[in-house]
Amino acid sequence: MMNINIIIEHHQDGCMIFLEDFTGAFTRGKYVAEALQKVEKELNTYLLWRDHQQLTESIQMKNIIVTQKEKSNAKVCDGDTEILFHKELEPLTYAEYEYMKELVLRSAKDFQTLYESIPDKNYYRNPVRKTFYGLVPRTAKEMYEHTNGVTNFYLNGFHLQIDDQHDLYTNRVLAMKLLDENFKSFNGIVKTVRGEAWTISKILRRFIWHDRIHAKALYKLGCLKWENQIENPFFFENLLNRK
Repeated sequence: MMNINIIIEHHQDGCMIFLEDFTGAFTRGKYVAEALQKVEKELNTYLLWRDHQQLTESIQMKNIIVTQKEKSNAKVCDGDTEILFHKELEPLTYAEYEYMKELVLRSAKDFQTLYESIPDKNYYRNPVRKTFYGLVPRTAKEMYEHTNGVTNFYLNGFHLQIDDQHDLYTNRVLAMKLLDENFKSFNGIVKTVRGEAWTISKILRRFIWHDRIHAKALYKLGCLKWENQIENPFFFENLLNRK
């Protein structure tokens, strides 16, 4: 049993809950109550991924503690977010930064592994749907390109940019190298770009969060047609309950 600190970002058409102490872990729902129901499953899935090992038993929540709650201008219902955690205002120790960076790189590598296991990168099932950023990615290729496409968007929070190599993991390595070079200058600094506040902590969290949100969709797509062939590096299925 453990206490879970959560942060709630809500909009009139949706809610997103972040597990504050588990970088990038999140749930979504039309209402707060719906998103809350998914927190325990997300926690266990995240721990399986983060620790790269089977849990001997499922982690159960003792208490859910809301540490921050904000109304958002972002289209949360479409998977958008803009919130800056209060804790992300604090400078990172170098050890904290290195640990988060390792997770960011692993997340990209695991996304790459999942994507490469999809036999047909142009297969799709969902109908066309528009969101605030354009058409929702439907094929594996579109999901991959979209996930890779935010690299410079996040780096632009500090007016940084890499030369796009069109390979998600390669770009992620280049992005982390660029943050390494600027860590001392930007650590603990808040930058505002297009009305959204950024810190290094937020950039790192957003990379993992964005990988997870689209890796979930990618894994679901793959399982619709090739369930036994799809890699599952994010442990999205609840392996603790599988027979």
